[in-house]
Amino acid sequence: MPKCFFYLKDGSDSVEGSFGLKHFEADSAVAAYALTIAKGLRSHPSYRVYFVVAMDQGGKEIARILIGEAADRVPRKPKSAADLAASSLQQAAQQP
Repeated sequence: MPKCFFYLKDGSDSVEGSFGLKHFEADSAVAAYALTIAKGLRSHPSYRVYFVVAMDQGGKEIARILIGEAADRVPRKPKSAADLAASSLQQAAQQP
């Protein structure tokens, strides 16, 4: 049973807030829960450039959802830390 922590992070990957700890029956439910949090925050304009990030107990990132794109996203597992960093920078640069 995965145990995950959920955080609100900015584009520089600094933790801005925590949504706490949650236990899951399957890994696939982790990204879906992160997406649910992001969809709940997307109506707040100041959060649209932030990410909801799910991490396991060892600090490994399991899911990352850009809040401004939460309505358009299907939860997925991240590929690598380098891919995530490049994607985060690209998405932040595209924001007005």
